[in-house]
Amino acid sequence: MPATENKVVQRRSACRKSYPVKANEVLYEGTLVFINSSGYAVANTGSGANRFAGISLRLVDATGISDGDLNVEVETEGIFLLPTSGNDMAQSDIGKAIYADENYNVTKTAGANTVYIGRCIEVPYNYLFYVEISDLPILTITPASLVDSTGGTANGTLSSAGSSSGGAGSLSSVATVASVDTALGIVDDNFKEIRTILVNHGLVR
Repeated sequence: MPATENKVVQRRSACRKSYPVKANEVLYEGTLVFINSSGYAVANTGSGANRFAGISLRLVDATGISDGDLNVEVETEGIFLLPTSGNDMAQSDIGKAIYADENYNVTKTAGANTVYIGRCIEVPYNYLFYVEISDLPILTITPASLVDSTGGTANGTLSSAGSSSGGAGSLSSVATVASVDTALGIVDDNFKEIRTILVNHGLVR
């Protein structure tokens, strides 16, 4: 029922989250934490199947302990100085998506075993750079090819739309294939513009 008086609601920080830890996992302070398919915090990417949770705020050792008996608190937002094993970062990598394939070193190269963790915002060294982390998964958008399935020819017209289901008579309007191609071109251009914006924000690759 609707509230008719002031309420005190419990509040949690949006940039700090707590997750139950998988049995026998050791999550070191300052390292990357991932969530497996069962919902437990682990120290590995699961060959790319796990999702990034954040950076551990303290050491959690679940050796000899059952699933979920301990929790780990992670930072899910912020800018962190992280190493890359490739020593291949450059100024031109600013804004690019960054991935993890282990619990500490990160890379700008997506692979079968990597997990998206954020985007590069500063490169003071080729082996050490600042990453704005995000626990939101990256979206992968693959544009589908546009195919003309109207049944018309390049210089002809579309076949009749047929009778209306309401029995009000047949529809006689027709459109040229060129007009359809123009409309599809506009849709395609808009899609590319939206995708560019998402890529610039590190949300798709």
